[in-house]
Amino acid sequence: MKNYTLLAVLLLILGGGLQAQINISSLNPDPVCAGSDLNVSGSGFSNLTSVVVGGIPANFVINSANSVTLTVSSQVAAGTRAVTLTDGITVATDSVLVNAQGDAYFSYPELNYCKNSANPIPDTISNILGTFSENTGSVFLNTVTGEIDLASSLVGGPFLINHTVGGPCPATYQTQVNIYLAPEPVLELQGGGTEICEGTNPVFVAQNVMTGVGNTDFFWYVNGILLKSGSENQFSPLSDVGLTIQNGDVIKVNAQFSPIWGGCSEVDSMTITVWPEPAAWITSYPHSLQNGDDLEVEYSVDVNNTNLNWMYFGTQNVTPNTQNGQAGSINFGQTGYLNTGSINLNELYPGFIIFSFTPVTDQGCVGETDTLSIPILPNQDLFVSELITPNGDGFNDTWMVILSDALNPTDYTAKIYAENGSLVQEISPLHAYWGAENLADGSYRYVISRLADGDLLAKGRVYVRRK
Repeated sequence: MKNYTLLAVLLLILGGGLQAQINISSLNPDPVCAGSDLNVSGSGFSNLTSVVVGGIPANFVINSANSVTLTVSSQVAAGTRAVTLTDGITVATDSVLVNAQGDAYFSYPELNYCKNSANPIPDTISNILGTFSENTGSVFLNTVTGEIDLASSLVGGPFLINHTVGGPCPATYQTQVNIYLAPEPVLELQGGGTEICEGTNPVFVAQNVMTGVGNTDFFWYVNGILLKSGSENQFSPLSDVGLTIQNGDVIKVNAQFSPIWGGCSEVDSMTITVWPEPAAWITSYPHSLQNGDDLEVEYSVDVNNTNLNWMYFGTQNVTPNTQNGQAGSINFGQTGYLNTGSINLNELYPGFIIFSFTPVTDQGCVGETDTLSIPILPNQDLFVSELITPNGDGFNDTWMVILSDALNPTDYTAKIYAENGSLVQEISPLHAYWGAENLADGSYRYVISRLADGDLLAKGRVYVRRK
């Protein structure tokens, strides 16, 4: 009876009390990629406590007593590696071929790019045999190198750039880029061209800067030196900073969008040619003309290729009363000639013309205007006015004594006598600027004679009247 009882206890222990033996029947897939799942089929998996692949513990999920899914660590080295399962009592081992995990990692130097930036290429690529792509078609990519064609790509972002590597364990890695709009300033000189005249105040304008992209700042440079910045797209060196532009100066503008719109910027520049301001001077002209004479003038200039614009206005008794023209272009060191044509008087009384001349270069640079006052005589060598009205009205305020070019006024003197014969004024040498300032209204006698020998030239009466 005791033997039967002991046998029953042994059968009970060996029957339901012992754990089932762990067995591995298959591994799938084989080979497997490091870092991916491996399905194990077999039996006795209900109480698994540990799974190790290639000496590195693996995470696992018990699907049933006959199925386990485990994740091969990405740290497992490539090669045939042992797969060991244990429940703490029994152990089962098999082997599987592990392939290295695919590495598609890459990166660009920056996250944000402007349309006018240099095309970016990845600065790090783990596997150069991969392929680059972008899902939306917004970014133009070189699929081999990953270079982004910014000019052809759309503005926006973030755009996802993919890098995929093949092989037994393919992989894909993604990174983001943003592409921002850039300004496109066109630097212009107000009025056009790149040439200015000396002494002018040029204004430079940054045209064609796109709007609707937030605030734009303009940075203005002359020869690399920043002189002005702000939102104004115009720059006048002389008015803004008191700078006179010189020949060969380089003007540059840098237009920059606000940071919220990417802070993109673009530069345009121009080199300025400054032409000199001309000057002209009369070297020979008649100090008076006879009725019907031509006015002939000789002149010189200080800048090559300079023309002389001229005109005159005459008193009412001068015909033609107004005339203008342009003398031909001459160079520095040459003598220019002009002839206004015949100037006539329509009454027997002297007239005047005010002759003005202005130098103008072939480049359009204009010099200062100068004037000459030339009397026109009614076919006589001397004219002496008989009336002085020194009241400041601009008419007969001085004694008018006009000599033709045949007579030199420095050779003569004029003496003014009161009615009682006393000398009240002497004008030596003779000139036409005496205004009778020290004389009372009344009648006076004059005598004009040559200084050298006292030879009489003219005598008569002159009247002083202020009212």
